Amino acid sequence: NASPPPNRKHMKRPVSRGRHQPTRERHKPTRERHAPASANLPLDPVNMQDQDGRTTLMNAALADCPELVSSLIENNASVDMQDKDGMTALMHAAAAGHAEVTKRLLKANADVKAQNSSDLNAFDICRSAECRVMLARALGCPEGVLDGLEEKRDFAVACKEEADKYYSIAISSTHEDLIADSLSEAVRFYSLAVQCEPQNPSIVAYLEGALDYQRKVHVLLKSVTSQQAGIGSSTHRQQPHSKRESFAESKCNTARRELKKQLPQLP
Repeated sequence: NASPPPNRKHMKRPVSRGRHQPTRERHKPTRERHAPASANLPLDPVNMQDQDGRTTLMNAALADCPELVSSLIENNASVDMQDKDGMTALMHAAAAGHAEVTKRLLKANADVKAQNSSDLNAFDICRSAECRVMLARALGCPEGVLDGLEEKRDFAVACKEEADKYYSIAISSTHEDLIADSLSEAVRFYSLAVQCEPQNPSIVAYLEGALDYQRKVHVLLKSVTSQQAGIGSSTHRQQPHSKRESFAESKCNTARRELKKQLPQLP
């Protein structure tokens, strides 16, 4: 006799020691984390960028270090990389008026037509007549434009050289009248150079330094003149003239040495 089939209602379910697992496994979609493309690239220390997006080449162009710029270019530094503002090394050099750095970057085939975030290229933001001539030639400007830029550059350079001569005389001289006259000529020639290159930071700095020196010399000469007058009207009226001159000259020389420490150094 066949036994009756078991009653499933009274059958005990097997107790599982772990968490109950459903028969059907729910397959949740897994998102694969893809590493950025740059993570697999080899580290390039020459073209690494800082927090502003500037490379070592850009910083060297800003600091006017032509030898460092050439060395970086020889070590495969990218001349057309841009920082967060879209500025390239050539733009930084042109904006700062560094002619030698601009020349070496152009020799390395830097992109002259590249634009920054304000849609301006290196020629648009250039602050030096010397750099402007080189960039205009690289952009293929007409000969008439180049002739005008070169004439303006030559005049500015000649005025600055003449002003430097008078400035050197004013700094090295010990004669009050010669100092005052030389400073007047230096200020005049620096002013002419600034008229040709109003955005050149170097020429503007020399003009401001000469004007400041001129103001201090005027104040100094007034004080020396008043001291000489006081000596003449005081109890030392009978003092020999040579001693009065030596007193004024020593005062002038002491003040002049203090002023020279505050002046920009001539190249």
